Amino acid sequence: MEISEVMMLNPSTITRFIDKLEGRGYLTREICGKFTKVYPTAKSRRLEKHLQKAWQNLYERYTGVLGENHSRLLTLTIYEASKKLGSK
Repeated sequence: MEISEVMMLNPSTITRFIDKLEGRGYLTREICGKFTKVYPTAKSRRLEKHLQKAWQNLYERYTGVLGENHSRLLTLTIYEASKKLGSK
């Protein structure tokens, strides 16, 4: 699957982003014909727990403001909108 499709960004934007992440040691690339495979490095995998915690903290913060029901609805609505926008 194309990273640009998943992230809903232009391929050129993704290329620049990947260049920077590779330069900082967060990923590696493997050229396979006309395709490029992108893999996380050990350095980026060490960040995974921190990123999951940050998402959890964000959810808890807006749940504190909106309440559990509205927060779940917001999350679902954003997810559904993202899927619809991605199919265009």
